[in-house]
Amino acid sequence: MMTTAPTTAPASAAHDDSQSTHQSEWMKRAGITQGVQRAPEGKTIGLTFNGLASGSKRKCKSHNKRANKNAKTANKNAKTGATTTAPTAAIPAVVTNNLFTFPQACPPESRQACIDYLETIPVDEWITLGPPNNPRRQLKNRQLLLGPRANATNPLRPVYTETLPPCFQRMYREVYTMARLQNPEWTTEDLLPSVPKACTVNRYPVSNTDTGRGSQLGYHQDKGAWRPLVIGVTLGPVDWRTLAFRHPSTKTVHKVRTEPGDGYLFRNEMYTEWQHASLKRGSGQKVTVYTVSFRFEE
Repeated sequence: MMTTAPTTAPASAAHDDSQSTHQSEWMKRAGITQGVQRAPEGKTIGLTFNGLASGSKRKCKSHNKRANKNAKTANKNAKTGATTTAPTAAIPAVVTNNLFTFPQACPPESRQACIDYLETIPVDEWITLGPPNNPRRQLKNRQLLLGPRANATNPLRPVYTETLPPCFQRMYREVYTMARLQNPEWTTEDLLPSVPKACTVNRYPVSNTDTGRGSQLGYHQDKGAWRPLVIGVTLGPVDWRTLAFRHPSTKTVHKVRTEPGDGYLFRNEMYTEWQHASLKRGSGQKVTVYTVSFRFEE
C-alpha cells in the first residue's frame, strides 16, 4: 500500500508550559538532538528523541562532558554576540508516513455531547486496567468499551454498549472530514475508513487533587484482531494530552501534543512495532480528561 508523508512547514510553535521549557533547555545543554514535525498550519505536532527515552534518569560521563562543553560555548557566544545552530534529528520516515494529526477536527459542542454522555456513566462501571492480582499496579476505573469487540469477549473487559452512541458517530464523521481535507489522496476505505466498528474511551482523572497532578496510560501495544489503524480524538474538555510513541529496541521516542478537539491517526508499523502511551501531566491538569480511539475491522 502506498503512503504519502504529511506536508510540513517551517513555522515555529512556542509552548508556554514551564516544565517543557525547562526540559528543552536541559536538552540543549546536554547536546541531545531532537526533531520537530509540524502540521500544515505550522503547529508543532511532534518531537523525536534519538535513542533516549523520555523521563530516563540515566547519567553518563559523556553526557556530562557534552553539557559542560555546550554551556561554555553558550557563555562564550553570549559575550561575543556569536550564534550557533543546534543539530536537528530527522523525523524517522516510519513516523512521517504513518502518524498524522488533524488540529481542531471536532468543535466544542460535538465534544461536549460526548463528555455529557460519559459523565452519566457511574465511575465504578469503568474498567480497571492492570493485573487482577496486583492492586498496586492497577489503574482503577479508567476505560470504557463502546461497540463490539474484534475477538472473544474478555470477562475482565466488558463492553458497555454493543453500538456506538450517536454523538460518537457524529464526532468520527468530523474527524473523517478533516482527514480527507488534509489528505485528498485518501480516497479508499483501506486508507481512511468511513465507518468505525467500535471505540475505546480512556479516562484520565486528576490523581492528586491538592497538586493537580494528572494520570497516564503507560507504554503498551494494543491487542485484538483489529486493523492496524487507530483514529483518535482528545476530548478534553480543557486540558491537552501528550501522545508518545516508543520503539522497543532503538528506544527512539516521538511525542505529539494534542489539544482538545485535535484528531490523530497512526497505522502500520506505528501500530504493530511501536508502543504508545498517554503521558502524565504535571500540576497543569485540573479536571478529568477523556480520549477516544476508534477501531476498525480487518
